[in-house]
Amino acid sequence: MTIDPLGARTTLGNDPVGNVITRTDPLGRVTTMTYDETDEAVATTDPLNEISQTTYDLAGQVIARTDPLGRVSKTAFDPVGRVVVQANPLDQRTTTAYDPAGRPTAVIDPMARVTTTMYDLVGRPNVVMNPLYQRTTTVYDAAGQKIASIDPLDRITTTAYDGAGRVQATANPLGQRTTTVYDVAGQAIQSVDPLLRTSVTAYDLAGRVQATANPLGKTTTTVYDIAGEKIASIDPLLRVTSTLYDGAGRPNVLINPLNQATVTRYDAAGEKIASIDPLGRVTSTTYDLAGRPNAVINPLWQRTTTVYDAAGEVVQSIDPLNRVSATAYDLAGRVSATANPLNQRTTTLYNAAGQVRGVVDPLNRITTTLYDPVGRPNVTINPLNQATTTLYDAAGQARAKVDPLNRITTTVYDLAGRVLATANPLNQRTTTVYDVAGQAIQSVDPLLRTSATGYDGAGRVQATANPLGQTTTTVYDAAGQKIASVDPLLRATATAYDLAGRVAVTANPLNQRVTTVYDAAGQAIRSVDPLNRITTTAYDLASRPIAAVNPLNQRTTALYDAAGQKTAGVDPLLRVTTTAYDLAGRVVAKGNPLNQRVTTVYDAAGQAIQSVDPLLRTSATAYDLAGRVIATANPLNQRTTTVYDVAGQAIRNVDPLLRITTTAYDGAARPNVKANPLGQRTTTVYDVAGQAIRSVDPLNRITTTGYDGAGRPNALINPLDQQTATVYDAAGQKIASIDPLNRITTTGYDLAGRVQVTANPMDQQTATVYDAAGQKIASVDPLLRVTTTAYDLAGRAVATANPLNQRTTTVYDVAGQAIRSVDPLLRITTTAYDGAGRPNVKANPLNQRTTTVYDVAGQVVRSVDPSTGSPPPPTTGPAGRTRSSIRSASRRPPCTTRRARRSGASIHSTGSPPPSTTSPVGFSRRPTRSTSGRPPSTTPPGRPRQKSTRCCGSPRWSTTWRAAFWPWATR
Repeated sequence: MTIDPLGARTTLGNDPVGNVITRTDPLGRVTTMTYDETDEAVATTDPLNEISQTTYDLAGQVIARTDPLGRVSKTAFDPVGRVVVQANPLDQRTTTAYDPAGRPTAVIDPMARVTTTMYDLVGRPNVVMNPLYQRTTTVYDAAGQKIASIDPLDRITTTAYDGAGRVQATANPLGQRTTTVYDVAGQAIQSVDPLLRTSVTAYDLAGRVQATANPLGKTTTTVYDIAGEKIASIDPLLRVTSTLYDGAGRPNVLINPLNQATVTRYDAAGEKIASIDPLGRVTSTTYDLAGRPNAVINPLWQRTTTVYDAAGEVVQSIDPLNRVSATAYDLAGRVSATANPLNQRTTTLYNAAGQVRGVVDPLNRITTTLYDPVGRPNVTINPLNQATTTLYDAAGQARAKVDPLNRITTTVYDLAGRVLATANPLNQRTTTVYDVAGQAIQSVDPLLRTSATGYDGAGRVQATANPLGQTTTTVYDAAGQKIASVDPLLRATATAYDLAGRVAVTANPLNQRVTTVYDAAGQAIRSVDPLNRITTTAYDLASRPIAAVNPLNQRTTALYDAAGQKTAGVDPLLRVTTTAYDLAGRVVAKGNPLNQRVTTVYDAAGQAIQSVDPLLRTSATAYDLAGRVIATANPLNQRTTTVYDVAGQAIRNVDPLLRITTTAYDGAARPNVKANPLGQRTTTVYDVAGQAIRSVDPLNRITTTGYDGAGRPNALINPLDQQTATVYDAAGQKIASIDPLNRITTTGYDLAGRVQVTANPMDQQTATVYDAAGQKIASVDPLLRVTTTAYDLAGRAVATANPLNQRTTTVYDVAGQAIRSVDPLLRITTTAYDGAGRPNVKANPLNQRTTTVYDVAGQVVRSVDPSTGSPPPPTTGPAGRTRSSIRSASRRPPCTTRRARRSGASIHSTGSPPPSTTSPVGFSRRPTRSTSGRPPSTTPPGRPRQKSTRCCGSPRWSTTWRAAFWPWATR
């Protein structure tokens, strides 16, 4: 019997010869062992009465192990007791061969792939050859220490030792050295990298790490109690994190630098059964008799359950909504199938070496993987039987990738195995340069534009420079936290942290601050903007946000189900929006505050195949075997089809009228030719950096684009060879635009990067003024006329004043909807909204009301104005298009006479007004009703109108010429 410091007892039972036959843990759970006549343990029965068996040969060697599911793993030995064959429960065998000295010389896997080992004259392994006969060599010194390793590409890595046989220096194939320094006790006290940056470690008298210092001399300290347990850690900012232990030496209290404690509780068997956060919220765990966690209960008492098979494999997971996800295993204990709560199965297939060779989704679509003789994946075949191939070099580095269109992307490595260059199928190369510490310091694109990166002594990115040499700098505090960023215009953005390392304050270059406050659990509960406007957030016991309150104290609430899915949202007007989920956790229905629902249907692979709106109109989507959208159909079953090439690129689109649009791609998979349904082609040409530099339309009109060194478009030349130029500042902001007549428009920015001043080519300036929250509060035009805007605490515009200080005011309800507008003459316009937040009643300053009625799909079906009353309601077709009905002024049916044409003007044969048309000289023909009932006029403005006639006794629509910008022409 053993008793731990807390009094928990573990009891052992022995047979007469001293073999342990029972073990009873502190919770009374009993494990039983059975022995054969030679006192070998042949069976173990766990507390769940699940039995594992072991079989021995006459020499006492284990030749078989049988798990509680009856799965047998076997081992065979040669006459001298060496393992020669190992077979898994599927009888897939791995064989080992030995030389006369008993050294393993070859390993043959279940796929007959052979790995060979050779030895030097003193019996040390010095050559390993993989199944492709690629050799890795090891070199030893006279003391038998490994001093060099040579890979299949003849790249050499070396190691040097001190007189005590400790590793003193390592050098990569580029000769870049890392050195270690030891004290007299053999403890590593310094590490010096290839840039001579030194990290230091100090030890206490018991040989425990007491302090570490980075190359910048920033120190982290560890404190121990007399039992050698770590009780405190002090970072370079002197922030202390403490740990307390129970009597059994288990950590049970963790205290952060803000003195907020998280408590862990254990049962008598030492299993973690509860965690209590600083807010007192408890998450508990229960265990089965075998000591496996079988249930987790969150602070809301919502339970997630885990079910195991006899071999201890997880076979089911049941969430708080009793949705069951299942897992099945093959005889080798590998996952062979998973099923979601809808019993939709995904199956995994393995080769004899245990590598995944195929995945079958719930729609029986198969993705296949093939491997080279060394076991590296070299071919992937999608469900459409399209193959992507990967080629490796002798060191196992992926050198090339070939897509289904045989387009090749290549990668080049340096001697240290780092990616040195990549080339696309057009052989356009991007190169990376490293310093001796292996840090990427330069990137060179196919146009030889160079971007640079600088690092501080701790190896952190300190500065980046674009190809124009414009630099952005990052500043860190002693704890390595980013506290400032300085852009190329020397504008600084700052960040401050609380003692727990959370972002507490951010300040823009104008020193305008946003503050965040956290609760004891580290949840952001309050945000204060530069105008001291406060937004608060509340959380439930499961740490989900359940309420947000804006600066006007208007509350939005969220509701969750037991699985943590958001099922409802309640706005400040108590309007409820709902969401429903299927057993797989996918959104299947959404309901607005009027309970009008949109439903989504999924196939077995989880692809959305149908959407049904509140009017029960159905839209459908179809997918190919690779899971790509190949067809969509609207509620009228009008289909749009997409065709892909073997690389998965969309090459053809067919609309419901069978009009075909095609797209072709260049070798780098960029779209370079598009043809419309008339076969008219638009071509795009790219430079080696992949930037579109030329576009040719179907009329062979060419538009070209130029770029600056940072890859920003700085010149555009139209087909008339007229050039527009763009100029940027060091921060990449557009500061000037020059049109083809060399007219310059300029833009100035404030320190926060907001547009502050714009000047037209006549240098007439318009200025914008912002408040501390970045809201536009004033605009000053070139005549110094000022327009101002005021905002409420929620950041909504509540008043605007023109240069004469004439004010227009807006009032909002608690949901943020504009419900009242007051103009400078104190004339009031009001708006009311329905339960779904749609405007349904508007009243003008004379209190004349216009009412709007919506159908369940949110479409306007009726509008009643103050003068004419209600027209007959329009109807809606199955595709959601409105069929309007216009009432004749005479209450008679509309005319059905045939359409006529006069001088290019259209005369409609019904009572509804025709749409506007455009005359040959650019004027708009606007339909107006003739008050005299005479025939329509086609006379341009300023000419006498023609006489008109009646049709069926009702007034006819007339058409008049008017300029598109003369709205009074038809009044």
